[in-house]
Amino acid sequence: VGAEEVMVVGDAIGNHHIGFERPAWISGSDQDGALGAKTRAMLLDQLAHDQMRMVGFHLPNGGLGRAEKRDEGYVFVGEDA
Repeated sequence: VGAEEVMVVGDAIGNHHIGFERPAWISGSDQDGALGAKTRAMLLDQLAHDQMRMVGFHLPNGGLGRAEKRDEGYVFVGEDA
């Protein structure tokens, strides 16, 4: 599932360190902090569960990669473009 799909996460994850490690934390860049945190957590859960590739504008190494569940959060695993 998700092997050929790519989700564009855009600005949903603005800071990959905090966004992945603590997706439920409210970010000052979210217009609606609580909704942004809830959406970010659900998005990363879906991406990790489905093993779907993603591209994000604020992510390292060109922004192409996957989310993997780790402890209470996630990590970004970049791919070569």
